[in-house]
Amino acid sequence: MRKPDGFGVNESSLAMPANEGTEVKRDHRGKAKAVWRSNPFKLLLESGTLTHEAANAAHDLMTIYARSKGLAGGPGDLRIGIAGDPDGWGAEDRKQYNIRLYASIIDGLTIKSAKLAKAFAYAIVEEDRPMAWRGIVEREIQVTNAHRQSERMVVMCEELNERIPDCRKRLNDWIEAKNRAAA
Repeated sequence: MRKPDGFGVNESSLAMPANEGTEVKRDHRGKAKAVWRSNPFKLLLESGTLTHEAANAAHDLMTIYARSKGLAGGPGDLRIGIAGDPDGWGAEDRKQYNIRLYASIIDGLTIKSAKLAKAFAYAIVEEDRPMAWRGIVEREIQVTNAHRQSERMVVMCEELNERIPDCRKRLNDWIEAKNRAAA
């Protein structure tokens, strides 16, 4: 039976436009051990457009979004907690925490940055083969100039860098106050 074009991890499949940015780690015999797709934040960091802090903030948002969807994190019986909650949290508690955190972060961003952040979170976490990052910027905020697209990414990531720690602290403080009131 003939395999379709681009089937598996081989040079012809990696050369296809749909697999642009895919990286492969191989063992000593050349067998693929890990396959991953580059993300726009890593590419912008490597080009010097983003700082490490800004790129890390964007990665944090992707992780928060994935956890809010139940797509990342430890197994369901893993118990974690916030100060003042000795019993710890289950999987649903962590999911609800990340839903609130994600909503708080998005709510504090400017309109254009919020649109971009939501689009990238959806594309990176939920789409199998997301559109190229410049296409996402063009579709979401109608910026076609390459330099302006890079600037918008920098602005979004810098806003995330400022908002995420603040939102996390406010949410943790609210939970601690709620736990103290319940005790």
